[in-house]
Amino acid sequence: MSKYFGRLALLSLVVISPWCQAAMGADDDKTYYTAQLGLSSLDRYANGISFVGTVGYKLPQYHKQLSVEGEFSTALMNPSTGSSNASYYAAGGYAAFTFPIDNKLNVRARAGLNYYSPSVTSTGLALGLGAGITYNYDAGRRIIGEFTQTGNLMVISAGMQFKF
Repeated sequence: MSKYFGRLALLSLVVISPWCQAAMGADDDKTYYTAQLGLSSLDRYANGISFVGTVGYKLPQYHKQLSVEGEFSTALMNPSTGSSNASYYAAGGYAAFTFPIDNKLNVRARAGLNYYSPSVTSTGLALGLGAGITYNYDAGRRIIGEFTQTGNLMVISAGMQFKF
């Protein structure tokens, strides 16, 4: 069941995003997309591989470094211990703040609320906290690395951030 929910949620994120942008009057300079692969740890289960997909929208009318993000993550290869393994999916929203170090390097911090469903513990809402760095590769792409913790789920991920 969670395998199909994960695929449906990811597809929904990709398909619905352009209409949400149009409804909010979004322009190309404010919206970004992130795709990351990561190592995940859930309770005592370790060494899983995760996919993390994010859609973000900058809010310069409030602060030039503030953005909101919607995120979906799921285990591609389940975290395991011994002969048992644990799967998960999570979906949530974050407020993110970027601290520029120079014209290429940025440090990020974010906090939000996530619905997550691990197979080994109870499903529910949890606070998500994250920190990371981005490197401006060129005008439309950034390299990103992050650490995020939601409840008992930890993900260290790296990938690309795009603006179209």
